[in-house]
Amino acid sequence: MSQMTLDLKADGRGRRDTSRDAHAAMRSTGVLSTREQQVIEFLSRVDYAPTRAEIARATQMTHGACCGRVHTLIEMGLVKEMPRRVCTVTGGDAHGLKLA
Repeated sequence: MSQMTLDLKADGRGRRDTSRDAHAAMRSTGVLSTREQQVIEFLSRVDYAPTRAEIARATQMTHGACCGRVHTLIEMGLVKEMPRRVCTVTGGDAHGLKLA
């Protein structure tokens, strides 16, 4: 009986190959994921530049999930970073975000 080997290595950021491939396919078509849409919709409703942690709290995403979606939206040119300010969630210094 032969044994099948599966390559389940993460890409260095903790994402599996299948997840990375699916994400790349969505980006190449210009289709936004549900979470990316949530970030865009939230940013379109506010009149200030929220931080990633503030967006995560408002959209009920984990901070990590929010950061990944924001990174993609910045790469797509849909979101831009603003100057740093004090985050109301973490108390730390963080970039605000706005629609580009």
